[in-house]
Amino acid sequence: MSSALEVGTSFVELMRCAVCGIRLYSEGVSRCEWCEDPMVHNLLHSLLEHVDEFLANHEPATPREDLGMSFITDIGELAARHTYFTSLAKILTLLIERGAVKRISDAERIWGDYLMMEAKRVLPLFAKVGLCSFKVDGNGHIQIEWPPGSIIKRAKAWLQTESGRNETASFLLGYILLHALDETMEILDSQKKLAFGQGIARLYPVEYRDGKPSGLRMPKGITAVVSFILGSWARGWNEFDEFTLHKFLDYRGLTGREYTQAVGLLSQTVPGISHSLVEFETYSNGGVPVKRFRYSEPVRNLRDRLIGRARERGERA
Repeated sequence: MSSALEVGTSFVELMRCAVCGIRLYSEGVSRCEWCEDPMVHNLLHSLLEHVDEFLANHEPATPREDLGMSFITDIGELAARHTYFTSLAKILTLLIERGAVKRISDAERIWGDYLMMEAKRVLPLFAKVGLCSFKVDGNGHIQIEWPPGSIIKRAKAWLQTESGRNETASFLLGYILLHALDETMEILDSQKKLAFGQGIARLYPVEYRDGKPSGLRMPKGITAVVSFILGSWARGWNEFDEFTLHKFLDYRGLTGREYTQAVGLLSQTVPGISHSLVEFETYSNGGVPVKRFRYSEPVRNLRDRLIGRARERGERA
């Protein structure tokens, strides 16, 4: 992997929680109390370890074959409905269809002029998580390479149907997003600050001041939803209602249409959305219909396994 595509070594001015996007007012603080809880990072790290080990030892026929992979696919399903992540999903789809399947290695032929600039920004993250690798020649041309065991190469078998293509893009999107969050938490736990070219700074749009990178534009329309799911799931919640969800998202600036979209994503009323994260029922509160969400049995079972895995890792340490 080349460092030619990295933004630089300056540090991100984190004015918001690096995970959920809530505005922070204390100097030197990079996460809110909800997202800084060690339970959240421990469970997320255990999830990614589990999936990486599963992929290393199995040849899954679909991204739904394993509970951990299915959970990540569902996170990707939610993220893909955000405007920013829609283009990232397209970058991933083209990388699979043109790069892995048609064996095109020239990055400009894979993504074209329209997506090339954004692809350059996320390529270091793709290499970091093992989707592909790349090299830059003396003229600045980028060649895509496939390391042994690349997930993208394995994903070719998932593309035989339209549903398979959609689920593959969702899995890879969720996998990249959660890896970026995991790396961000790891760095902030040890170093207390995040450099451009690390964690979410590899993924989210960069803001500039006087021609120099200064901050990030947080796509909080999805980061707030994902942080709520990860945080409530890690804390052992089995269910939550609209009141709890509304309070959490309102604190993070999601109101009106953005809040309605969040509820629609979880209740699967947004056209095209499909996931198995939660089930819901509607009850009456003084004549007002209110949704109550419950984590599905597979998601609860996955959590139990991962908590046991995290506990074992802590004992070995």
